[in-house]
Amino acid sequence: MEKKDKVSFPDTPKILSKLKDFQRKTVKYAFKQMYERKNPTRRFLIADEVGLGKTLVARGLIAKAIDRFKSQIQNGTLRYDIIYICSNTEIAKQNINRLNVIGGVERKEFTFTSRITLLPVELKNLKKNRINFISFTPGTSFNLRSSEGIYQERALIYHLLKEKWNLSYRPKYVKFFQCYAKLEYWEKYLIKDFNKKNKIDAFLANKFLEKLEAKITQENQNNRENIYVRFEKTAEKFNYLHQGKKVSTDVSRERNRIVGELRLLLAKSCISSLEPDFIILDEFQRFKNLLDGQDEMCKLAREMFDFEDARLLLLSATPYKMYTLYQEDEIHYDDFFRTVQFLLTNKDDLKNSNKDIMSLKTQLEEYKNLLYQMNENDLDDLYKCKKKIEKILMKVMCRTERNSGISKQDNMIEEYTEKVEVEPKEILNFINIDRIAQVVRHRNCMEYWKSSPYLLNFMDDDYKLKKECVKGINDASLKVENALISAKKSFLPWGKISKYKKIAADNHKLEILLKNSMKNEAWKLLWIPPSLPYYQSNSFFDGLKDYTKSLIFSSWKVVPKAIASLCSYEAERKAKDFNKEQYGYGGIERRKIKELNFAMSIKENEPASMNLITLFYPCMTLAKRINPLKVTQDYMKENGSLPSAEEMENEVKYKIRNILENTVLRKKLDSEGPFDQRWYWASLIFMDRIFYKDKIKEWFSLNGGDKYNLKNLNKKSDKEMEDDSGQAKKTEPSHFAEHIGKLEEFFKLEPPEIVKELGNPPKDLLSILSKIALASPAVTSLRTLSEYGKYKPVLFYNAALISFGFRSLYILPETISLIKQLSPDGPYWKKILQYNIAGNLQSLLDEYMQVLFESLGLMNLGDEERIVCELGEHIEKVVSIRTPSLYLDEIKIKNNKVGEIKKRSMRCRFAMRFGRGVNQIGQEVSNVTEVRNAFNSPFRPFILATTSIGQEGLDFHQYCHSIYHWNLPPNPVDLEQREGRIFRYKGHAIRKNIAAQYGIKLLGNHFKSNLWDELFNIALKERESGANDLIPFWIFDQGKAKIQRHIPAMPMSREKNQKIALSRSLAVYRLVFGQPRQEDLINFINSQVGGDTGVNKIDKILNCRIDLTPK
Repeated sequence: MEKKDKVSFPDTPKILSKLKDFQRKTVKYAFKQMYERKNPTRRFLIADEVGLGKTLVARGLIAKAIDRFKSQIQNGTLRYDIIYICSNTEIAKQNINRLNVIGGVERKEFTFTSRITLLPVELKNLKKNRINFISFTPGTSFNLRSSEGIYQERALIYHLLKEKWNLSYRPKYVKFFQCYAKLEYWEKYLIKDFNKKNKIDAFLANKFLEKLEAKITQENQNNRENIYVRFEKTAEKFNYLHQGKKVSTDVSRERNRIVGELRLLLAKSCISSLEPDFIILDEFQRFKNLLDGQDEMCKLAREMFDFEDARLLLLSATPYKMYTLYQEDEIHYDDFFRTVQFLLTNKDDLKNSNKDIMSLKTQLEEYKNLLYQMNENDLDDLYKCKKKIEKILMKVMCRTERNSGISKQDNMIEEYTEKVEVEPKEILNFINIDRIAQVVRHRNCMEYWKSSPYLLNFMDDDYKLKKECVKGINDASLKVENALISAKKSFLPWGKISKYKKIAADNHKLEILLKNSMKNEAWKLLWIPPSLPYYQSNSFFDGLKDYTKSLIFSSWKVVPKAIASLCSYEAERKAKDFNKEQYGYGGIERRKIKELNFAMSIKENEPASMNLITLFYPCMTLAKRINPLKVTQDYMKENGSLPSAEEMENEVKYKIRNILENTVLRKKLDSEGPFDQRWYWASLIFMDRIFYKDKIKEWFSLNGGDKYNLKNLNKKSDKEMEDDSGQAKKTEPSHFAEHIGKLEEFFKLEPPEIVKELGNPPKDLLSILSKIALASPAVTSLRTLSEYGKYKPVLFYNAALISFGFRSLYILPETISLIKQLSPDGPYWKKILQYNIAGNLQSLLDEYMQVLFESLGLMNLGDEERIVCELGEHIEKVVSIRTPSLYLDEIKIKNNKVGEIKKRSMRCRFAMRFGRGVNQIGQEVSNVTEVRNAFNSPFRPFILATTSIGQEGLDFHQYCHSIYHWNLPPNPVDLEQREGRIFRYKGHAIRKNIAAQYGIKLLGNHFKSNLWDELFNIALKERESGANDLIPFWIFDQGKAKIQRHIPAMPMSREKNQKIALSRSLAVYRLVFGQPRQEDLINFINSQVGGDTGVNKIDKILNCRIDLTPK
């Protein structure tokens, strides 16, 4: 008898208890509408404002839904399938952790695939599992326009057909499915790797073959040549195809057509195999065509949505275009009704569905008429009408907003009115660029000029202005050449850049950004100062405690490129000038600056850089027995104030002396005479050998193939570095493994043998050990990670892994210049420790890991090993992100001649453009996700510039509360969307304010829970009565930190008036919800509320807006 796997069920009360009060209210309301009321809705939309945790609400609903059918799942009469469809692969992977209600992430019930067609190899035991959680993206699953697909799909189809069509591995069949893959790689994957990596689900395989047989039968009945016959005929054309030869275009097209038919058949069989009970469409506005599209895959998707008694949950803050202007293609009314009609249509109750749809249209028309008449009545009729509309809509949707149940949320937003001065040089630049534009017959370039300096240098070739200029140069146009020559001073002077000379901003907006982002020597920062430091560093970090990252939105894609390049250059230039080193921007001297290399001595062939181990060995004794947070608490209890860095070091030094006094080293601690500097690193292994021998022995005993073996980091230390253009450049081989081998040798010795082997300890040993305890990346990482897992090899390895991420930061030439100048004396590893102490590294990591623990959804996992690995790997990747380069054109004017345009590259680290980062030869060095993760960390980049691509669905709030509207959007909803990126759960401004309000008070007392959990609990207890959980998690205005809104508009520009119009529209646009010609209605309402009584009147009118808050 086959043994049945035990089914895991969610702990629903516990899951709901972790939600905020307004989220629980939404879960309760939505569940009632979907399951408990008479004629429940099959489709429900949660349209909460951006950043309020719709995914967590979905998690609560999943748990309650599984609970409802628990007995049927247990007795085997129901297989419960949850389908999660998300527009973005990376967001889907992250949200799976958040939606996981039944335990560890390695469970076979959980499947993520970017394509529905890969389900047979990524889902295990679909038929057997009692609960299945399946996630995929619609762009690749429901869009099969690329008929040949990807190689993994073709290999899967090959193996599905292998026995049925007797394919074996004959060359003609192998080459038929090769398509555009390289033959050698394709053959290796198909014949060797596929079966090693994959196991095909038998149930799904049979479904595919059944559908294939049905297709062949249908084609035979219709007297059409069936797909098998066509396949064999076409494959024969590949039979004697020699390497390098290609089939004709017609044969290739026929092959692609057949592969496309097989892919479509596979997609259909996979979708029809699913028996969904609960479907989630996340950010569904991005694939809204599935709701009413007429192609085959859209119809198939809707069949899945309507499967038997399935419930469909839609998540989106902008489920339809919330507000549209005359010039926009989409119309709010049409988009709104398209969505609402889909939601209200219930196949189980079509009569009442149609009645609700017609009634809603009637009530919205009446609501509009009453708005136009509001000067003639007391608003009672308008209020009654809005209640009728809410009654219908709230059957199928609800929406929570930040201002629900609380007032003055605008106290969190501070608008900065910078003094903008346009320099004469800027005016001359406009004259020059305008002259060029007129010569090439281009439209007015005023908006370009206001947005970016050095336009023709930074513009990509797809800009029409740039394209025409290049064409004029290539065609030797005298007019173009003369215009360019006269504009010589408006071009980026590459000669100055190559010598690290100051480059004029030549743009009033860029000047403001540079001034704000570089203030108080912020270019010295390698990370954002922690929100709650454990001591006063008495360094430049103290003057930057209010510093935050900046997010820039622009309408033009030339802007992010110019900002990232010029801001990064300026930060790098200041660091280089600070040290007064003599090297150029791209010179060989810069590439010669090297540190932290694990070298071998030439004579003895022994490790020669053992002191570097102080940064990369996670000493358990120092991590476990020295707790900087507790040291601060003890100090504050006695003194009533934060200690200084020096006082902190003294306290830690005293504790370390007490530790060593209990060892055989005590007699040598104060010895006079020659000292042995090997004690700097040997003391770490010495202490661990005495106090935690078994733990370290377990780690050091791992074999070479174990993924947590410390020597594996040799690959990290030997990884490729970058030259001035961002190209990969091999360094000399690293000998990290040999250094660890030396460490292991000492670990095998008995403590007295170690003392005997070494001479007297250095005079400053205790001082250095205190610095290591406070500021070694490995030790501080181990200490923080120990909050999330036990002291095991996985913990030690990930602490060391994080430290190697820091190594990538410390070996950048500009970092070396900076740190060396800040601490002129001693070797570089000691200078690093001093910098890390100034930067409160322990406090930084404690805060950051807590941020990640929640943002990655790790609090939902029960697997400690997986939690520690995700934290370690994420931080290592963030800190060690490769520096991308952006490319520009050098337009050289010499002897009144326009020379050849040369491609130049500029490194971008301090500031980045949101997008893929590539090097000069087009190799990707950072993808969009890596750039986003780096910006959402305390480490560089400190500026992220983007176009509207970063406007929806992405979080940028974790270390940023400053936003620049480089160009204002025309639509108030777009303004809200932009600012919603940084106005989110436990954002940087919130944490700063809570730390400032309660941090000192908390640090003066002892507590057992996590520091940041404790801080938010205090804020929760002390908030004003009647407030919901938006306070303090989303809104906490008791403090200096605000959402900083920068609009660097020119004096007397139209942006000034546009800002006033946007502000007025923001207040009232929700009143025109569900209405055609919204702009007319907005203008009318604004005209009615002007004058002195306007504020009181607008408040009364706003009470009549459509409110979909769950009751």
